Parts: sequence; structure tokens; C-alpha cells
Amino acid sequence: MSKVLENIKPRHGLNVRLTDRAGIWQCLDKSPKQGGWRMLAVDNEARESGTYAEATYRTMRPHNWDGADE
Repeated sequence: MSKVLENIKPRHGLNVRLTDRAGIWQCLDKSPKQGGWRMLAVDNEARESGTYAEATYRTMRPHNWDGADE
């Protein structure tokens, strides 16, 4: 049985994992896109897929999330 994860409320400086990218990301600022946030790669694993990304709260999980529950 999988555990249901609650959505995160993004805020400046929050470290998260993204469901569609590897590594740990930090919320930088809101983007012009509805509900979007600009993200900065924090670790080397995240930097392999790019330095910056855009994400919504639906794709954000706690930074200690391992992806096994989805």
C-alpha cells in the first residue's frame, strides 16, 4: 500500500525534491506561470539535469523524500 504525501506549500529558500527531476532543489522565486516557482539546483545530482528549473507545488516533495511511495 502506498502512502499519500501531502503537497508542500512552497516558500523562498525551501529545499525540495521534484518528482520529474533528480536531486535537491531550492525555491528561488515565483514564476510568471500560474502556480509556478523558479528552482535552483542544490546538489550535483540536480545540476546534471540543469542549474535552473520551473516547478509547481504538485511536483514538489520534502527534501528527504526517496520516491518509493509513488
